[in-house]
This record gives sequence, C-alpha cells and structure tokens, in this order.
Amino acid sequence: QRFLVSASTIASLALRKRTVLPGDDVDADHCIVQCRNSCGLNYCSAECEEKSWRTHHRVLCGTPRYPRLLSLCEKPHCHPFKLAVRFATLTLLRYLAYLSRMYPYCDRKEALRYAYRPFKSLQKGVWWESVHEDAKTKREMHGDVRKVVRELRAVLKPLIPARDGVVKALFAVEAFSAFLTAFEKNNISVYVPSPAHQYEEAHPGSNLPLPPQCFSPCTGTAFYRLQSCANHSCTPSVEAETMITDTRAMCHLVALRDIKKGEEVTLSYIDCSDPSRESRRAALRDYGFVCRCERCGDD
Repeated sequence: QRFLVSASTIASLALRKRTVLPGDDVDADHCIVQCRNSCGLNYCSAECEEKSWRTHHRVLCGTPRYPRLLSLCEKPHCHPFKLAVRFATLTLLRYLAYLSRMYPYCDRKEALRYAYRPFKSLQKGVWWESVHEDAKTKREMHGDVRKVVRELRAVLKPLIPARDGVVKALFAVEAFSAFLTAFEKNNISVYVPSPAHQYEEAHPGSNLPLPPQCFSPCTGTAFYRLQSCANHSCTPSVEAETMITDTRAMCHLVALRDIKKGEEVTLSYIDCSDPSRESRRAALRDYGFVCRCERCGDD
C-alpha cells in the first residue's frame, strides 16, 4: 500500500531518534516472534509460532539433543534440512495419531500412507545424487545426512514405538534423503522487499536516515503443494508469484498467455531466457530429466 506523505512529514522523520514510517500502525503487532522455549527459532508472527508448536515443534524443542540437531542444519548446503526435519516429524505424528484413532482396523502401512499423503506427489530421489556437485562434496553431503538422521532419531526416540519397522524405515538415511530432495526440487523463492526501500521509491529524494541494512530485502524459500505439481517447460504458460500478506506468503500461478481448455499448465524451473538449448538443459541437470518441450525440440 502506498502512502501519500507531505514534505513536512518527511522532514520530521529525520528528527526522530526512532524513525517511524507512515502506516506503521497498520500492522503494529506483526513482528518477529521467538519460540516460546527460546530455542533460537524465529517466526513471522505469533500465529505462525503457535501453529508450529501445535503441529510438530513441541516434540522437538526442549529435548537435550535438539540444539545439536539444529547446529547440523546450519551448513551452507544444508538449508533444506530444517524443512526435512519438520516434515519427518509431522509425518511421524500423523502416523501415530492415525494408528491410535483407527487401530485395530488398519495396519501400519495404511497409517503411513495416510501420514505421507500431503507430500506424495513431490519429486523425490537420493539427495546427494540429485545435485550437480563434485564427488568430495557429495560424500560430505551423505555424511551430513547420516549425522542429522542419527540426531533426529535420538530426539524422537520416546515417540517411536518399539519394533515398529515402518517407522524405522521412515527414518532411514535414504528416506530422509528423499525428503530433502522433495523440498530442494519443489520449493520456490520468496522475496520480501524492504518497506524503507519501497517508501523511497514512492518518494524520491526522501533520504530516510536509516542504516543500509534497513533497505535490504528479506529472501527465503517456501513450499506450495499446487505449484510443485506443475511440470517444466521452456515456454511456460504460467509463472509463480508470491504475495505477502500480514500473516502468510501466498503463491499465485499467473498466466503468461492465453491457455487453451485442456492444455497442461507449465512452469519454468530455470531462467528460460537463455537462447541455447544445451545451456538450458545443463541448468536442468539437477532435476534429473532432459527437457523435450516444444521449444527444445525446435531449437
């Protein structure tokens, strides 16, 4: 939302020790919220923290080995680890809840299928084999996965039923690797521009007296189930856009051209402005397929 501000108001901003932009009161309660147990995780709102705590974080936070588990997720190439830990924990809790509700009228495999249902359509694979890295880095990635799985098992051990082979398979290295690949290959970048930068763009010459970091955007990744189901094309029919609201980042698929009835909705997984087919295929190598869309067939 754009605010029309007078020159006198802009001038008065520079005289305040704490600069307040017009419209700050619109979302005064929207700020970073720390985990209630002060474990180090931050959330975008109290609602987000409450949902995380209720669905999975309560069984992780506060356990003696949880800080070590978090530290293992901090390496540069380990950014999907936290998501995979969350997914594995959610799956376990859904599995146990379904068993307790339906037992003895269902078997354990049926309960696991139910627990895994929200994510079954995702692209999967062995994580360290699905990324284009040298052999040494892949060995390190394999070792990092083993360490995280070992710690996650220790953290969740009180919840895992004895002699439950299904749950043990869920926390095997290969299974956790598939979780990593699912998020690595199906996520989308989220870009949140700085309000200070937006303000100066709307009011050239305002020169707000703020430190440089206040003008930097926030970036991250998000996972959306519908968007992740779209296949790739170098001539996509839609593009994914995120829209930030007060409480969430929503994803929209925006048409780039007219789409015929019955035509498949496709996205581009890469920057498809490159005119070279070989360059585009090289950029897609980590996804594990060779593009044979209409454009690549014509090049």
